[in-house]
Amino acid sequence: NVVLTYPAAEQAINPGTSMNFTGTITDNLAGGTTTELQLTRIDGTTTWFWTGADWSTNTYTFNADEVAGTNWSHTFYRNKLSTDQLYVMKFRGYDAALPTGNFGVLSSGTSFYIDWSVPAAIINYPANNANLTALSQITGTANGDLGGMDKVELQLTYVVTNTTYYWTGSSWTVNTTWVNNNTLSVTYGTGTWTYTNVTGAWDTSGRTYNFYARARDRAANYATVYSTISFLYDITPATSVVLDPANNEFCGPNNTLSIISGTAADVVPGAGLSASGLNKIELRV
Repeated sequence: NVVLTYPAAEQAINPGTSMNFTGTITDNLAGGTTTELQLTRIDGTTTWFWTGADWSTNTYTFNADEVAGTNWSHTFYRNKLSTDQLYVMKFRGYDAALPTGNFGVLSSGTSFYIDWSVPAAIINYPANNANLTALSQITGTANGDLGGMDKVELQLTYVVTNTTYYWTGSSWTVNTTWVNNNTLSVTYGTGTWTYTNVTGAWDTSGRTYNFYARARDRAANYATVYSTISFLYDITPATSVVLDPANNEFCGPNNTLSIISGTAADVVPGAGLSASGLNKIELRV
C-alpha cells in the first residue's frame, strides 16, 4: 500500500529551488521495498512524462530516490518544472517477496499546481483622484492564473503632519496594517473582489485617502506591484453670493437687468485639508 503525503491534492506550490515528494509504503507480509512513480505535466492538450532525467511524450515511470522503512521520498528540482501548469503524480509499490516482488496497481493520481508567477490585483472603484461624498465599498479584479487566487489584501491610509494612519477594518492606527477582501468571486483565472468594511472610515471632510491593493495566490506568492489610487472625501458645501441684482433692488425700464452675477467658492474645511473644487452654479429665479 503506497500513500502520497506531500503534496496534497489540488495544492498550489512554489517549490523554491526544489521540492520533495514524500509518502509511505507498507506491506503486512513481505514488506515494501520500492515505490514506483509516474509524474506528468499537462501543457495545454499535451501530456508530458518525467523520464527521470527530462520530459517526454512517451509513457514513463521511475523509482523514488529513497525508501527508509515505511517512508519514501523523491527530490525534484525547480529547473525541470514549469510555472502555472498542472502536474499529476501516480504511484505504486513493490514488496520484498522472492524471487520477484509483487507490484500494486498504479494509483489514479494526485493533481497539484506549480506556481511561482506573481498574481495581480487592480482597484476598479473608486477611480483614481475621484471626489466623493460617500463610499460604501471598494471593488476590483484579481488574477492568480492556473495556480489560483487566495485573497486580495488592501491597505487604506491617510497622512497628517507626516504621520501615516492605517485602517484596521474598524478604526485607524499608526501601525502598518493590511485588511483582507470580503468577497472573491473565483479561485482560478480572473475574478472580482469587494471590500466593504469601511463604516466610519471616512471621518474628515477634505481629507485625501489612499488605497493600495495586493494579491496573494494559493502558492503564497504576493504581487510585487500594488494597485494604487487616492480619493478626496468632501461633504463640505460650497458657498455662493448674488451680487447683481442687489437684495430687494427694483428693476424696470429705467433699471434694466441684463445679467445676474455673483461669486462662489468651494470651502476648504481646515488646515491640511482640501476642497474638490466648484462644478457648477445653479440659479432659481
